[in-house]
Amino acid sequence: MSTYLLGIVGATLILVFTVEIMRRGLIRERFAVIWTLTSGTMLFFSIFNEALVWVTQKLSFQTPSNFLFFCSTLLLISISIQYAYELGELENENRKMAIEIAIIKNEIKKLNE
Repeated sequence: MSTYLLGIVGATLILVFTVEIMRRGLIRERFAVIWTLTSGTMLFFSIFNEALVWVTQKLSFQTPSNFLFFCSTLLLISISIQYAYELGELENENRKMAIEIAIIKNEIKKLNE
């Protein structure tokens, strides 16, 4: 199997997998959009390899693989930042809920006395 065909098959499988987990509701919409665009772009560049070479040359990268590593790094960093933001939001929500529970327990304790 050539690397050209392997790229097309791999990108297609990732796109089909992404659509399937979206259909089952196992992934949130905002992440589904990111992964659908990523897998669609992978499929596009797998089919039209000349487009990847053209973009690589226009952006002054030495090789297409350097461009792909750069894009992968940007994608992973952006996902990490998104997760860090959401984690911070969830920590704030947990803290607020813990305070509310403590207040409710205190009120129940006063009512039972």
